[in-house]
Amino acid sequence: MDIHKPKPWQGWRAFAKEYAIIVVGVLTALAAEQAVVGLHDRQAASEARATIAAEVAADITRVRQRGFTEPCVAARLDALDQIVDAAKPDGRIQAPSWIGRPPRYGVESTRWDAASQSGRISLLSPDWQASFGFLYTMLRYYYGMNNDEQAVWSRLDAITGVDRLTPEMKLSLKADIAQARFYDGSMGQVEAIIMDRAARQGLRPTNRHDAGHSICWPIDTPRQEALARVRASLASPPRR
Repeated sequence: MDIHKPKPWQGWRAFAKEYAIIVVGVLTALAAEQAVVGLHDRQAASEARATIAAEVAADITRVRQRGFTEPCVAARLDALDQIVDAAKPDGRIQAPSWIGRPPRYGVESTRWDAASQSGRISLLSPDWQASFGFLYTMLRYYYGMNNDEQAVWSRLDAITGVDRLTPEMKLSLKADIAQARFYDGSMGQVEAIIMDRAARQGLRPTNRHDAGHSICWPIDTPRQEALARVRASLASPPRR
């Protein structure tokens, strides 16, 4: 059996040399590891930025679709106001056969939520985080108003089933018309804020322009015909 004798002491200079080699090796390994981590973080940040930008672009495209129908919404509310105001002393009215309602679009935040939960959002600049965080807050606010707006138009639709209005019904309809106008105006204001903030980030809606919204159909459209058109539109694949 060979027994290796310990090397004789070679002095402080030799020790310092070996120590320096070890330290340099450790520092080199740490630097390489940091370089790999840094590269991974930059890639993760870039991917998060790209996927979130695409998600917001899809969301603001949906918001714009509701904006396209605003003239139809305003015109329909004016028509309903005139019908209520023109009620005879006994409450009799010329009831419309069709009211329709503004379109409702969902807002997605899956990619933003996933990036937030994974910590990738923290890899991006504070200004970027603040800007997109504000965008998503406004998009959710807009979506909430869009849902609330639908409830008001559901109540307004009841006028198609009556031929006369009681004083209480007139007051209720007037209140709902005023509420619908409030949502219409508020959503227009929020849409402008969303589009402005998105544009600052270089994001714009696509050229998509949905057509055939029920709020734009004539108020004298036969109800069964209109309902058939609604069912047909619901059967079509949803657009993104």
